[in-house]
Amino acid sequence: MSQTAAATATPEVRISDALARPGDPESSLKAPWAWKPTWVRMPLRQQWTNAEFRARRVNLFLTAIVLLSLADLAMTLDHMTGAGMYESNPLARFILQWGTPASLAMFKCMTLLLGSWLLWRARRSVAGEIGAIVCMVVLTWLMFRWNDYSAQMAELTPHLAEIKTYHNDMWVAITTDP
Repeated sequence: MSQTAAATATPEVRISDALARPGDPESSLKAPWAWKPTWVRMPLRQQWTNAEFRARRVNLFLTAIVLLSLADLAMTLDHMTGAGMYESNPLARFILQWGTPASLAMFKCMTLLLGSWLLWRARRSVAGEIGAIVCMVVLTWLMFRWNDYSAQMAELTPHLAEIKTYHNDMWVAITTDP
């Protein structure tokens, strides 16, 4: 028995065939760019108004907000366990004057959780996206302020005792003294 070359040839395998759904006759007729994600194929103008894409953007903003907020908490506790710092947030100052660093961390984490949950619930709305953008801008500005504060504290190190004396009510330091 001899077989012809056409009978023994393997069929040509295409990427679109590999991605096709079994039993879907139209899947092999799709355009060659059909394997790309939807956000690549859809024009930006349509992505901007689409609620699903808005939800993805807000989720990305929320991830960055959580990371920047945790960095802010770490820097706050780091500066306060050293020589101390001027705390401009009156709630955080009150908590540190009458509480512990753990209570400040819990306060900041609970407010972060509440704010993130509210923005997550509103992730498909324009207001949720604007809120996430505003929070992201504020936290980014805060990171630049931390950078400036760290640079200025290096210059003020010789004068820390004088600063503590004259700004006693605003200066907060975490000490290990009983």
